[in-house]
Amino acid sequence: HDFQSFTSLKKGSKSTVRTINSLDIIENGMVIEIVMNSNDFLLHMARLIVGILLEVGKNKIEAAEVQKILNEKKYTEVSPIAQPKGLCLRDVQYS
Repeated sequence: HDFQSFTSLKKGSKSTVRTINSLDIIENGMVIEIVMNSNDFLLHMARLIVGILLEVGKNKIEAAEVQKILNEKKYTEVSPIAQPKGLCLRDVQYS
């Protein structure tokens, strides 16, 4: 997919096409863990995806809106972005 809507990179600076191999949401008591695996991540991509998922979870936007946002290929300054604390890089794999 083209993740232009999920990066703050300027349009045209580099390709925004990426593949998310998996995205798992794991609830463990009061902790929600979101585990993403991708061939590459764009600037702020993971935080913007998590921010949108949090908005869906809070019923602030409909789940169907996520596809619309992805298809718009347009980053906006008001896009919800998850805070960096709690975000961690778990593993890097090279092929």
